[in-house]
Amino acid sequence: MQFTEEILENKQAIDNGYVIELNHGTGSKVKSSGPVFNVSTGNAKLTSAPLLGENTSEVLHSIGYKAEEVKALLSKGIIGKNL
Repeated sequence: MQFTEEILENKQAIDNGYVIELNHGTGSKVKSSGPVFNVSTGNAKLTSAPLLGENTSEVLHSIGYKAEEVKALLSKGIIGKNL
């Protein structure tokens, strides 16, 4: 058993494709653990985590907030975009 930090530097894990590089929203690349198996129907698109606040509006809309309510929260500084 290894910690993620150890796996990211493990030569065998890298050679087997278990360590991948993803483009991050900051413009840099980040190492991450990749898929541990592949399926014949195709693999999921892998992306890095969103930036803080990047998906706030979409999440609020998905749980029932109306556009005007999200706009009000943004204008009051209660939520932010890409904090």
